Amino acid sequence: MSIRFEHVYKSFGENNVLQDISFEADKGTLYLLTGSSGSGKTTLLRLISALETPDSGKIHRNKETFSYAFQETRLFPQLSVLENILAIKPRVPAEEILQMLDLTEAAEKYPHELSGGMKKRAGLARALAAAADVYLLDEPTAGQDADHARLVADAIKKYTAGATAIVSTHDTKLISDLNGKIIRIANGHLTVTD
Repeated sequence: MSIRFEHVYKSFGENNVLQDISFEADKGTLYLLTGSSGSGKTTLLRLISALETPDSGKIHRNKETFSYAFQETRLFPQLSVLENILAIKPRVPAEEILQMLDLTEAAEKYPHELSGGMKKRAGLARALAAAADVYLLDEPTAGQDADHARLVADAIKKYTAGATAIVSTHDTKLISDLNGKIIRIANGHLTVTD
């Protein structure tokens, strides 16, 4: 077992985002989290990582370490792309992951010098380079063209192998490329299929 939700509820004001959610994320499994905008995908990731707490119910974690690539990139603005990765003491060579995500030429640039798509890939590179048991990746192909989206899919496969990964996405191509278990959120409820 990696992470287990037991009858979890979460609302924001009148908006009941998640209702009676129970599921178990198996260790070493890749999950693709889908659902319409506002359905609760990001809320689920934030609950898993303990950035949000449930209104009721329990979330069990076995002392996992988490690495999170947020929708907004959250790079350290005063550090270059390379320094952003080195700051987390990466488990893989920073230059390797930068090359894989077509960021070699951006290594010495600062976040304000990057396009939106490059910032997104830099944030993903930092998250994937971290040593973690669970990788939470929120819309990793947002703002990417087809070629860069393919690089993102390849990097996710390579750097989350053997770990638990939960990837929130609307990208049907990414879903088919990654070929993981599907978690669907609709109307506050969750279903998991192979």
